[in-house]
Amino acid sequence: MNRIFIILGILLIAGCTEHSKRSTPPKTYTPSKISEHAKISTPPEMIRNDKCVDIEGFKIFQVIDNGALARACDTEYCFGHTVFIPNIKGEEYWDNKIITAPAGKCIIYEGVFKYTSNDGRNRTVPKLKIVDSQIPNPAYGEWLKKQNSESK
Repeated sequence: MNRIFIILGILLIAGCTEHSKRSTPPKTYTPSKISEHAKISTPPEMIRNDKCVDIEGFKIFQVIDNGALARACDTEYCFGHTVFIPNIKGEEYWDNKIITAPAGKCIIYEGVFKYTSNDGRNRTVPKLKIVDSQIPNPAYGEWLKKQNSESK
């Protein structure tokens, strides 16, 4: 039994030393190594809307008067959390319809929707909204102001 513990101890120590030899230290950059171009680069004018949710789509399971109830989908299944999709002008809803954001748009959660389920329980679910996936970058606005003040 003692031999097993000794062998395990040796293997553990050998494994730790081998790992430390193989790993490389993380790369670090000092301010003097940053290129001049990186210091004066222009920030992007538009950035991704950080409110966008990373969900592939939503599958409607019940159409109601002012919208539809749906479940979140991943690449294969639609068994995620329940959401409310309000009516959109010109859009028709039906059971099992998949709702996704069109190109250049994304889905965000905006508020909640409260309803009573068929079993009489009060439910509250997030309400969806489709918005632009790109928004103005505040850093670009600040950079632009700085450029304008320096040119005067």
